Amino acid sequence: MRFLILRLREQRLRELLLNDDFLMVTGSIISRHHGISKDHILDLRAKLGGIVQAVDDVVMFFPDWGHRWPLWGKIALRPEHLDLDDDLSRRLEAWVKVWQEDLDPIFEVRWPDPELGSAWIEEGTRLCAEVQQAVEKLGITVTPSFSMFAPNASTSSG
Repeated sequence: MRFLILRLREQRLRELLLNDDFLMVTGSIISRHHGISKDHILDLRAKLGGIVQAVDDVVMFFPDWGHRWPLWGKIALRPEHLDLDDDLSRRLEAWVKVWQEDLDPIFEVRWPDPELGSAWIEEGTRLCAEVQQAVEKLGITVTPSFSMFAPNASTSSG
């Protein structure tokens, strides 16, 4: 399955949908500013049988409960929405799993070992940069938002 990030007017979108391309459309194309409403996109999808997935121009990068990957737009994103490779996908999932199982931040941020927390922050920074590099050509910005889980974040914020 191939995914394309598009910022096109209705005519080009219609051509692609008629050709059965699988599409991922950024939030900007769904704006009235570009002349295509979200409802119109959904109508085109229903009529023409294409798959349109709403994705923002900005992807937030942070772990959260109920999602295996730290990728968030208007919806919880999966690696295939951004055309990320399997290796990166597995490493993203493992990173979130450490947050869920080792930190387990239900009531407070307390790493069992500050070194584990620091290593997790460093790995998250590397992974976020890799995702950014992978989606840069698509015009997407990846914004990290996990520093509050750093081992000393709760004590340094006062």
